[in-house]
Amino acid sequence: MKKLTRKSLSELAIMMPILNEIQQKKIVGGGDGSIYHPYTVAEFDAMCANGTWNGGYVEDWGYTYADVTVSGSYGGSGSYDSSGSYVSPSGNMYSINNAVDFLTNNANDSSTGYCARSVRQAIEAGGISTEGRPNSACDYDTWLPTIGFSAVDSSNYTPQVGDIVVFEAIDGHPYGHIAMYNGQQWISDFVQIDMYGGSAYRNDSNSTYTILRHN
Repeated sequence: MKKLTRKSLSELAIMMPILNEIQQKKIVGGGDGSIYHPYTVAEFDAMCANGTWNGGYVEDWGYTYADVTVSGSYGGSGSYDSSGSYVSPSGNMYSINNAVDFLTNNANDSSTGYCARSVRQAIEAGGISTEGRPNSACDYDTWLPTIGFSAVDSSNYTPQVGDIVVFEAIDGHPYGHIAMYNGQQWISDFVQIDMYGGSAYRNDSNSTYTILRHN
């Protein structure tokens, strides 16, 4: 039998690599999840499978968290229902800025005859569902209060961003008219020169309107 000496051990150390503690742990396993004694991937898989993984360091991965379940309400964009109406996730959130931005960005140079549709889509873009809305613009004065709008006193009136004006039907215009104020102009399906949207409402002495504002 050959006797090992200090010299022969030193020669052996030069010839053969010496594994540090962490490297040894990777080979034999049995980590504790600390930074110096990480679990092996096999140990991680096993603990996940039996439901005992609570987080820790895994070799070559770094710190790996336990499963986290996040719950709560989503305040982002909603979806459109089968009728084409926007349904807000929260059901009652309304962004006036989103509404007027939509209306402004989609306005035409002249009337297309779809004022109610344009204002309705702006309200939807603001985050309110318009399910149950009326067909005629002139009927929005009684429907808008059901979704959070209130009538504003028209005497000494100063328009505010997001205000909506609803004109009752007059001769030649059986559906009335509706428009929204974007902070600079009144807009319906087109950019209007004033609140009236046309000479028919501006010049008719029987023309009446209601101004509504979101609460």
